[in-house]
Amino acid sequence: MAYINLEDVELGFAEKPEVPNKLTSSYFPSKIGGKPAWLHLLTLPHPEDLFCEKCNKPRVFLLQVYAPIGHLPHCYHRTLFVFCCKEPSCHTRNCNKSFLVLRCNLPQANSFYTAESSEILNGDIHKKALNVDKLVEKAGLAKSDTTQIVHPLVQEDFQDENVTHGINTSLCMSDANSTGSLKVEETTMGGQHQAEAVKCISKLPPLCVVCGCSGPKRCAKCQCVNYCSREHQVIHWKAGHKRYCGNEKLPTSGGAEDGGLLFEEFEIITEPEPPIKTTPEKSEAERMKVYHEFVKMNPEKLEAVKMDNLTLDDVEKGVKKDKQFLSFKKRIAVEPDQVIRYQRGGEPLWISRENMADKIPNCERCGSRRVFEFQVMPQLLYHLKLDSTANHSIDWGMLAVYSCESSCDSGPDGVFYQPEFLWKQDPSI
Repeated sequence: MAYINLEDVELGFAEKPEVPNKLTSSYFPSKIGGKPAWLHLLTLPHPEDLFCEKCNKPRVFLLQVYAPIGHLPHCYHRTLFVFCCKEPSCHTRNCNKSFLVLRCNLPQANSFYTAESSEILNGDIHKKALNVDKLVEKAGLAKSDTTQIVHPLVQEDFQDENVTHGINTSLCMSDANSTGSLKVEETTMGGQHQAEAVKCISKLPPLCVVCGCSGPKRCAKCQCVNYCSREHQVIHWKAGHKRYCGNEKLPTSGGAEDGGLLFEEFEIITEPEPPIKTTPEKSEAERMKVYHEFVKMNPEKLEAVKMDNLTLDDVEKGVKKDKQFLSFKKRIAVEPDQVIRYQRGGEPLWISRENMADKIPNCERCGSRRVFEFQVMPQLLYHLKLDSTANHSIDWGMLAVYSCESSCDSGPDGVFYQPEFLWKQDPSI
């Protein structure tokens, strides 16, 4: 038997995180559900850019894939984010309007992570230190500024003994605070006070306490929590904010602040796709010959076909149509739990011959063609508890993500999260 070399395909698997803090921005995670771990921290997508094209409600974070491109300096850090509408009625067959893909890339020398702490060692990305000087410059502050601000994009973390940087500050989503300020603790590392290093950071955008996206709106009564939209304010109010709004002491954590809106959080663990054994396949003519002989030997089967008002041609077309699905099943049988298939510049593993991508639009920013990057498999629906048989439910056969071949950098307009293209394919009926 021959072997197919599939070393250029990376498979992603959903696993519960052993250390949830490692699914935050400073670790550059690939993850599913929860709140997004933003890459560029100062200029986030506007809330309206995340609204569903069908119902005009905010999409929620589905997953993100960290995918740097080594030969492109401006893509030293690079993450693709996928958002999804939670309204089941918005998910119709082979329609992508309820999904959104955004791409963000940063060079090694950037405003958020120190270059010396951005090295990838043995394929493992180590925790990044906060690039204080550049953040202060961005904020337009003096280093002597003593304003203390607590902000959910910045959170202390001193528990990682492997970190040897002078500053060990995790840039991440924190459910504890949404007041637009940086929480400061007096901790000395490398001879430098943590408070002195981080107290100057300001102007980080307020985040929606429900979804972790940009939250320009604020609770009018307590002025302590932010929201991306009226819809999420209502969700938070019903989830418990009405009980403590206006109190002097707000809860330090909110396990149910999203009211069940967000998807359950998983880490994406990757490994190369193993080789699969193959056997010589029969030609289409040989397969149809076997089928015709089978029908002749089993006339009752042909009668059943006629009762369904199907012609023999219809059945033959169905056999050809199922061939792609059988090929799909055979390919994933080696690793049936895969939720992501990554192969930038490769080809998707289609689930059906119907509705295969034909015209992929070029990048709207630079005009470069888009290439296939990764696909989201239907197995993810099980992990997210979305494998419903209802007529209206969040469902897909596969989601193919295409991105700019040049992975173009941010332009003069200062938009750091560029829209990319997603193709939704559902199984044949």
